[in-house]
Amino acid sequence: MPGVVPFSEKYLGQDDNEGNQLWRVTVMKDVVSEYARILKKQGFPSQVFDFDKEQYLENKKLESKLKMDMKELNDKIKKTTDFNF
Repeated sequence: MPGVVPFSEKYLGQDDNEGNQLWRVTVMKDVVSEYARILKKQGFPSQVFDFDKEQYLENKKLESKLKMDMKELNDKIKKTTDFNF
Protein backbone atom coordinates (compact mmCIF):
# COMPACT_ATOMS: atom_id res chain seq x y z
CA MET A 1 0.00 0.00 0.00
CA PRO A 2 1.47 3.39 -0.91
CA GLY A 3 2.35 5.55 2.07
CA VAL A 4 3.18 2.72 4.46
CA VAL A 5 6.72 2.83 5.82
CA PRO A 6 8.43 -0.41 4.71
CA PHE A 7 9.04 -2.95 7.50
CA SER A 8 7.22 -0.77 10.04
CA GLU A 9 4.60 -3.37 10.93
CA LYS A 10 4.83 -4.78 14.43
CA TYR A 11 2.68 -7.41 16.13
CA LEU A 12 1.71 -6.08 19.59
CA GLY A 13 1.09 -9.49 21.16
CA GLN A 14 -2.66 -9.11 21.60
CA ASP A 15 -5.22 -11.67 20.39
CA ASP A 16 -8.92 -11.88 21.09
CA ASN A 17 -11.15 -14.96 21.37
CA GLU A 18 -11.92 -14.86 17.65
CA GLY A 19 -8.24 -14.96 16.66
CA ASN A 20 -7.96 -11.30 15.68
CA GLN A 21 -4.55 -9.76 16.27
CA LEU A 22 -3.37 -6.25 17.13
CA TRP A 23 -0.71 -4.77 14.84
CA ARG A 24 0.94 -1.37 14.55
CA VAL A 25 1.96 0.09 11.19
CA THR A 26 3.56 3.44 10.41
CA VAL A 27 2.00 5.47 7.60
CA MET A 28 3.18 8.71 6.00
CA LYS A 29 1.29 11.70 7.39
CA ASP A 30 -0.18 12.82 4.06
CA VAL A 31 -2.00 9.49 3.45
CA VAL A 32 -3.20 8.64 6.97
CA SER A 33 -6.86 9.48 6.39
CA GLU A 34 -6.93 7.62 3.05
CA TYR A 35 -5.25 4.57 4.60
CA ALA A 36 -7.69 4.56 7.54
CA ARG A 37 -10.62 4.86 5.12
CA ILE A 38 -9.40 1.89 3.07
CA LEU A 39 -8.89 -0.20 6.21
CA LYS A 40 -12.39 0.64 7.42
CA LYS A 41 -13.84 -0.23 4.02
CA GLN A 42 -12.14 -3.65 4.23
CA GLY A 43 -13.51 -4.24 7.74
CA PHE A 44 -10.38 -3.47 9.75
CA PRO A 45 -10.65 -0.98 12.61
CA SER A 46 -7.86 1.57 12.83
CA GLN A 47 -6.87 4.38 15.13
CA VAL A 48 -4.65 7.36 14.40
CA PHE A 49 -1.88 8.01 16.90
CA ASP A 50 0.15 11.22 16.99
CA PHE A 51 3.42 11.01 18.92
CA ASP A 52 3.92 13.85 21.38
CA LYS A 53 7.50 13.93 22.66
CA GLU A 54 6.73 16.29 25.57
CA GLN A 55 3.87 14.09 26.78
CA TYR A 56 6.07 11.02 26.42
CA LEU A 57 8.83 12.57 28.54
CA GLU A 58 6.29 13.70 31.14
CA ASN A 59 4.86 10.17 31.30
CA LYS A 60 8.34 8.69 31.71
CA LYS A 61 9.04 11.04 34.66
CA LEU A 62 5.71 10.09 36.24
CA GLU A 63 6.45 6.38 35.72
CA SER A 64 9.84 6.80 37.37
CA LYS A 65 8.32 8.62 40.35
CA LEU A 66 5.62 5.98 40.77
CA LYS A 67 8.22 3.19 40.67
CA MET A 68 10.23 4.92 43.40
CA ASP A 69 7.07 5.42 45.50
CA MET A 70 6.15 1.76 45.04
CA LYS A 71 9.65 0.66 46.09
CA GLU A 72 9.46 2.82 49.22
CA LEU A 73 6.05 1.38 50.13
CA ASN A 74 7.26 -2.18 49.51
CA ASP A 75 10.28 -1.55 51.74
CA LYS A 76 7.99 -0.14 54.45
CA ILE A 77 5.73 -3.20 54.24
CA LYS A 78 8.72 -5.53 54.39
CA LYS A 79 10.09 -3.79 57.48
CA THR A 80 6.70 -3.93 59.18
CA THR A 81 6.20 -7.62 58.43
CA ASP A 82 9.79 -8.51 59.43
CA PHE A 83 9.28 -6.68 62.73
CA ASN A 84 5.90 -8.29 63.47
CA PHE A 85 6.68 -11.82 62.36
